[in-house]
Amino acid sequence: MPVSDNRRGMDKLRRTVAAMHGMAVQVGVFGDDSARKDEGNGISNVRLAAVHEFGATIDHPGGTPYIWGSDGALFLNKSKLGSSARSKFNIPVTKAHKIKIPERSFIRGAFDQYRALIAAASDGFNLAVLDGKMTPRSAMERLGLIIQGLIQKRMSRGIGPALARSTVKRKQMMSAVGRRMRKKSMAGPANVKPLIDTGQLRNSVTYRVTKRVYTSGGR
Repeated sequence: MPVSDNRRGMDKLRRTVAAMHGMAVQVGVFGDDSARKDEGNGISNVRLAAVHEFGATIDHPGGTPYIWGSDGALFLNKSKLGSSARSKFNIPVTKAHKIKIPERSFIRGAFDQYRALIAAASDGFNLAVLDGKMTPRSAMERLGLIIQGLIQKRMSRGIGPALARSTVKRKQMMSAVGRRMRKKSMAGPANVKPLIDTGQLRNSVTYRVTKRVYTSGGR
């Protein structure tokens, strides 16, 4: 039986494996993409993501406008309402207080919910790289895009626990006030799904491919 020399194929495989070594994809909310348009709330998307992902008790400094309704106090969005409206209608504001926000994991929860799908996609991309059909970086980019979409899908479908009744009332009230004042930033339909208000947190979910460099002396 003739013996064939397939060292070229092995050399190519070694180069491919070496290129994959230390490469990873990170998915989540990063500092570079943390700015929010409603900066009057004084919180970045990164911090907001951590609060919802793990839950938190916040020492609120106060200053949130509110009005009294049949169900008690209705808290309004200060940045959306605007200082002119608060002054015009003489709307009171809260004093310093604590706010307990429950955990609504959208990143870890997505990995748990779609674990099998992510694993299958990862295996498929690894095989495509080894077969020479994809580069390691393009495989990681594709995997990151898939996981990003799954996290955003989980957020869009709604994550329990449901919003407090006062929060739902506040959103509905702000929407009604916006329509009455013809203020576009407020006049849209009230979104009562947890984690979905302006959509900025969901849109800030992204991915990035990293490459760790190893030295001969170790990691």
